[in-house]
Amino acid sequence: MPSSPLLSPEPLSVSELTQQIKGRIESDPRFESVSVAGEISNCRRSATGHLYFTLRDAEAQVRCVMWRAQVSRLRVALQDGMSVVVRGRVGVYEREGTYQLFASAIEPAGLGLGPILAELERLKQRLAAEGLFDVARKRPLPSFPSVIGVVTSPKAAAWQDVLHVLGRRNPSLRVILSPTLVQGDDAPLQIVAAIRRLNDLQGRDRPDVILVVRGGGSLEELSAFNDEAVVRAVAASAIPVVSGVGHEVDVTLTDLAADVRAPTPSVAAELVTAIPRESLLERLDEQASNLQEVMRLRLIALREQLDAQHGALVAQMGARLAASRSRLDMLQQALRLLRPQQHLARQRVALQELQRRLDLAERGLLRAWRESAQRLAAQLQALSPLNTLARGYAIVQRDNHEVVQHVAQVVAGERLRVLVSDGSFNVRVES
Repeated sequence: MPSSPLLSPEPLSVSELTQQIKGRIESDPRFESVSVAGEISNCRRSATGHLYFTLRDAEAQVRCVMWRAQVSRLRVALQDGMSVVVRGRVGVYEREGTYQLFASAIEPAGLGLGPILAELERLKQRLAAEGLFDVARKRPLPSFPSVIGVVTSPKAAAWQDVLHVLGRRNPSLRVILSPTLVQGDDAPLQIVAAIRRLNDLQGRDRPDVILVVRGGGSLEELSAFNDEAVVRAVAASAIPVVSGVGHEVDVTLTDLAADVRAPTPSVAAELVTAIPRESLLERLDEQASNLQEVMRLRLIALREQLDAQHGALVAQMGARLAASRSRLDMLQQALRLLRPQQHLARQRVALQELQRRLDLAERGLLRAWRESAQRLAAQLQALSPLNTLARGYAIVQRDNHEVVQHVAQVVAGERLRVLVSDGSFNVRVES
């Protein structure tokens, strides 16, 4: 039994493998004519007239193409969410290595939209009834933002588009990325967290506006931006939100809840850096008015400050003048007291008083001395031996002037001197 080409020991190129798979599928009669039921999404018509769309159900999807010749025979207008039955053949698109359904006919599977789009429409109506999409609650964008917050994937082309536009239009802007997945099962919760992180920033880091952006994609790829939690987070943001999700034809519930919808991420960046002439004139008028008010208040403050300083200066000068006048009076008084004429006059008066007192003291002292001398003279006169001699008495003295008071003091032959009232004479002791 010959070996199968797929089991060949020689390695196959990607093209060879794809061609063999294509040959197997397209040669199988079971895939030559199939009918597949599903829901249409991402339906678009090319410039050449061909129709491209995705057919999906809750578990899987397949890409479909209908050539222009078959499109002209369609009896219904196709739209996303429509439940249909597509008849055609299965083939392989080698360029992308995927299989697809080449549709030859399409019939509606029933009335109304498909279950996925129908559920999305029900969610839209319920949120609209709550007022999340009301125009009245949408806020204007700041005319002169300085900090821009961006919610997107750092790997997405939308992030680079936003950076390019912002850098070109206003390089001075601060741009803060709050990273998140933008598709997949984990994307909704991450987008909600990214929006809340920006709202939690304070001070100079707090954004003036938030851009929620991602590039175009299928309805499935954009499904995170139709998630109820994401829509509510956008509506609840305290900071204005600009939604730039998908291409111009893509409209998500996030777009409806945002304050402003932009058709693309680049346009979203342009919107937050656009300065309308009216806004600029209003801003200039406002700044001029603010400047005038600041100058007026400043002049009032300066005038009040000048008045206060003038009053303080006058009070200070008055106090200094009063102190100087008081000091001058004291100095003049001191000068009057220190004048030489007055001092000499006072000294002269004092000297005269001292002289008078000295004279009085001298006269009193002389009188006292005289009286004392007289008393002493009288006493001396009373006690003088001359008075005694005058009454007949005599004083006998030895040669050494010793007064002889006893006989035993003298010896025979000794010469003595005798004093009487009118003189003295010498005698000799005989026995």
